[in-house]
Amino acid sequence: MSARKLDRIDKQILKELVEDGRKSTVEIADKVGLSSTPCGRRIHQLENDGFITRYSANLSPKALGLNICVLITVRLNRHTPDGHEQFIREIENYSEVSEYILVAGNYDYLLRVWVEDTDALTSFVANVLQGIPSVSETSTMLVLKQSGDLVKLPW
Repeated sequence: MSARKLDRIDKQILKELVEDGRKSTVEIADKVGLSSTPCGRRIHQLENDGFITRYSANLSPKALGLNICVLITVRLNRHTPDGHEQFIREIENYSEVSEYILVAGNYDYLLRVWVEDTDALTSFVANVLQGIPSVSETSTMLVLKQSGDLVKLPW
């Protein structure tokens, strides 16, 4: 990551791209008060400097048939590098897990999981998570409302 400071225009460009990564350089240039060429150069520099790491699409969980989002805390019974590696290797095989975060505190990981229904959730927790040898405990919280959708495709 670059140590350079972002100026006001760089921050505006980033804001526009976060809002809609498909905006054209011309659209962004118009919003930030630049002409297209200097705006394009700035975007390219932001990419090269590591401020923009990738572009992606937000998917609708409902359209994909994913009706339930839960956060699952996981406590490992082996706090060794292989315990963590085994856990990550296992959960990365499951499209239900859209995000995992290593955390400090009472738990080791926080997972965001999307499933079709409660049967799928029960199966995932009982047969997948609790079947990983390095997992000692899980706790599931139902998400009632959130600001965005993070879904990993099953293919």
